[in-house]
Amino acid sequence: MHNTSFYDPISTTKQQRDFLLAVCRLLVGILFIFSGLIKANDPTGFGYKLQEYFHCL
Repeated sequence: MHNTSFYDPISTTKQQRDFLLAVCRLLVGILFIFSGLIKANDPTGFGYKLQEYFHCL
């Protein structure tokens, strides 16, 4: 079946999906870096949190 629209919806959707995927990857990467920096800054507090977590298990 021939598409008669003025734009190709498949390529536009793929471009938008690729852009959204790149933004999500960037945000998750920043989140992991930030989380690691917080844990490295306060290892004692992080240790207490781990003890609390494992105590509940």
